[in-house]
Amino acid sequence: MDTIAARATPYGTGGISVIRISGKKVKKISKEILKISLLPRYANYLNFYDEKGKIIDQGIAIYFKSPKSFTGEDILELHGHGGKAVTNTLLQRVLKIKGVRLAFPGEFSKRAYINRKLNLLQAESIYDLIYSDNRMSSYMAINSLNGALSKRIFKIVERIDVLRKKIEFYINFPDDESENEEFVFSEKKELDSIIRDINLILSDARKGNILKHGINIAIVGSPNSGKSSLLNMLSGEQISIVTNIPGTTRDILRSSIKIGENTLHISDTAGLRESEDIIEKIGIDLTWNEIEKSNHIIYMIDGSKTNFKSKINKIFLKRISKIFKSENITILKNKIDITGEKEGEEFYKNYCVIRVSVLKKTGIDLLKGRLKKIFFPSQNNEEDIFYARKRHIRSLKESLFILKNISENIEYIEIDIIAEKLRDSRNNLNEIMFSSSEELLNQIFSEFCIGK
Repeated sequence: MDTIAARATPYGTGGISVIRISGKKVKKISKEILKISLLPRYANYLNFYDEKGKIIDQGIAIYFKSPKSFTGEDILELHGHGGKAVTNTLLQRVLKIKGVRLAFPGEFSKRAYINRKLNLLQAESIYDLIYSDNRMSSYMAINSLNGALSKRIFKIVERIDVLRKKIEFYINFPDDESENEEFVFSEKKELDSIIRDINLILSDARKGNILKHGINIAIVGSPNSGKSSLLNMLSGEQISIVTNIPGTTRDILRSSIKIGENTLHISDTAGLRESEDIIEKIGIDLTWNEIEKSNHIIYMIDGSKTNFKSKINKIFLKRISKIFKSENITILKNKIDITGEKEGEEFYKNYCVIRVSVLKKTGIDLLKGRLKKIFFPSQNNEEDIFYARKRHIRSLKESLFILKNISENIEYIEIDIIAEKLRDSRNNLNEIMFSSSEELLNQIFSEFCIGK
């Protein structure tokens, strides 16, 4: 392969700039530009020379010998002053050497993958780390780079391989049919254990996705219960129109707020009730669509007029409960400034009920605390969290579908078919970390910057 070079630091003016070079020509470049041969992993303060022996710059040069480098190839890094002109001059000097070319976007990371220095999941984590925009995103990226997800997938792949090899052994050295059946059923426990572990990974992946992108919360409930006032109060802006006329909100109104470093995407919806108004009915249909897209529901009631045990609230809560578990539904009993109740929490049929006054801003910290407890892990768990991309989720789900199909129909599937399905399941998981598809590799690495 060609020797490649690129600027590894952002374009522009800065304190330093780094030019990274990888490939077989590194030693030749070192002798031509630095006039010496370098020892591996030593920082050397040297002059950088042009082809006529004139000093271009002065800085630090570090040589990483293959295979103990990022790409697995010989690497030379030239750390010079961060001016545009001096950096471009030095880079052009490197590129003039025969057999050296400018790197493509992500080509250093792609070579690291080709040389088995990292897997695809880890390569994607480098991109996520570079472009993370908050502390939690960067934690998840570095965790994935260090194997928080890939180690768990490797273990499952190994367990599937062990199970498949046992079955293939029985296929090649069969006993009588009844013993074969007993063997298959005895291994079902291990199969079901693997299914549980994949489900746990998917659950953790959903949490990671929420931490990276934020949680979607829909405020729903009867008209005039205080939904729009809650959105305005949480966002600190007059986003929703607030009146005492039922059915004022007919479209979905959204705002994003922060709890610490965590993002909440909150939507105010049309009040739930029976209505003959065509426009209001469209708004109510939009509310149900918004509910289905959300991670959590805040169900608001006007505590001065009704309670959460009323017939209409029971009907709506029952319908919402078909979509969400009770832990992802919070009932807000609003207007305790009128009822005289104290702010606080109680539970009704596994629903958390929080007594609040949006007008007086009492009880709101209890709501924020509950959401933080549900969705955002404590710092003690930060080393375990990770972010999974859509392709990772898709492969996990495809693998899980195959395994569940085997488990649910194990008494009807021929033993050789079980072995083949286990192989398919394993291949789906392996695709997360290794792929021979040039299209997929180009898609992943083309997102990177040139120097990475």
